Amino acid sequence: MQVPSFHDTRYAALWLGLAPLVINVGVFFYEVLLVQPWSCEPGPSFTQPSARRLFTGFAAFTYAFGGHGLYPEQIREMSEPSNWARVMSLTYSAVIPLYWACGILGYGAYGDFAKANINLNFPHNRLNMVSLAIQIVQELFFVLESNLVLLLAIELRLKIDPSRIFRPLWRGIPPVLARLVLRTGFLAAQVVIAQMLLSGEGDTLLALQGLIGAVGMAAFTYCLPFVLQTELSTAPLSFGRKCWNGTNIAIGGVVMLAGLWSSLSDLIEASPGIFAGACRLPFAYAPESEADPCHVSGIRAGW
Repeated sequence: MQVPSFHDTRYAALWLGLAPLVINVGVFFYEVLLVQPWSCEPGPSFTQPSARRLFTGFAAFTYAFGGHGLYPEQIREMSEPSNWARVMSLTYSAVIPLYWACGILGYGAYGDFAKANINLNFPHNRLNMVSLAIQIVQELFFVLESNLVLLLAIELRLKIDPSRIFRPLWRGIPPVLARLVLRTGFLAAQVVIAQMLLSGEGDTLLALQGLIGAVGMAAFTYCLPFVLQTELSTAPLSFGRKCWNGTNIAIGGVVMLAGLWSSLSDLIEASPGIFAGACRLPFAYAPESEADPCHVSGIRAGW
């Protein structure tokens, strides 16, 4: 709640980002291999996805590559900004294989019943609860870190020094307390809005991820890099490169528009109204739902 810059998030990122990631991925593999839904009754089902569902997935996929808006601030605070390309290569060389491994295993295990919140597919056991508890702490850090630029801009505009603790006072209160009040209020407003949007009965999380990823993230992931290279490259581009860039720009535009339409449609269908959804979903954890691959045969609860 008191991080003054991206540079100062490095230790928090280690303990609230990397360490929980390792734990949560370990829990994911443990829960899937514990239950082995592919050997259950009735087992996972795999139906042909509709075009709308497909484009929601394409848009949600870009959510995994989010954070582009933070890149300029992160580059600005690097001691060697020229190493940015290496940072991206190392990051995605780890992220992409892990993303695909979890996605393929999760869909192979649960099929059509796979949830955007994969913890809902797991048994109601201790490790699942540990994973959820860790994610609560993780998300607090992720939300504040991703909004850090905006919060710092607001604080500087209000003349609240983000690097001071007790002096100089801001309207009679220490800067540390002023930051705490401002950032807590900002986070609380986001939680209220999220609760309003997530109050539906469907997989509103997937629809929201698709909606968030449909425009900005889809642009930065699928087409803007190719637009920027085409327009800003100092070296002449070959005909093949121009065709490749044009293809990606066209595909990105289709994904953006179709993803926006599909995710908005899903969100409208899933949301009965502001705060109108049930507090408890029709199912809580595997295998209560009739659509669960192990609904008939049951599961091993595990540890």
